[in-house]
Amino acid sequence: MPDETSATLLDAEDFDGIVRHHQQGIYRLLLGLVRNPDEAEALTQDTFVQAFVHRASFRGDAAIGTWLARIAINRVRDRERNRAWQFWRGFSRGQGKDDALRAAEHVADGVPDPERSLRARQEVETVREAVARLPLRQRAAFTLRYVEEQSLEEIASALGCRMGTVKSHLARAVAAVRREVR
Repeated sequence: MPDETSATLLDAEDFDGIVRHHQQGIYRLLLGLVRNPDEAEALTQDTFVQAFVHRASFRGDAAIGTWLARIAINRVRDRERNRAWQFWRGFSRGQGKDDALRAAEHVADGVPDPERSLRARQEVETVREAVARLPLRQRAAFTLRYVEEQSLEEIASALGCRMGTVKSHLARAVAAVRREVR
């Protein structure tokens, strides 16, 4: 017997509410994974289309957000397997950096300091580049944990693996990022 959450998901009108509630989080996850705002937007739309088409398969075993994150990660995997996307990914590298780095310009005390702002921007870019070079599963685990602030259980469910595997992916990802930042 489906629970109230899965029954709600089956209703097309209520699905709009699910999209409104989860769209920004899924977009941030995808942006962290693909590092291109246009691709992240397209993959976000694709994620929700896939979720809507396959909404009857949602069993309610996991939270809706976790289910959507898993679909999003699978969309990225599918995209990375497609050779045509490989061309466009290489072509579009470097786009969208200004948007991502604007947050680093504001220092904690609120006083603009060009030198500190530049250092902060460089540090953020170094971390972003290090994360972008991680293998997909490590990049996904890192993004879900440190950008989306998901629990290890949620990450394990989204990635379709055991908690120990998530911990391993996170440890390797953090170690790789630290090596590059030093």
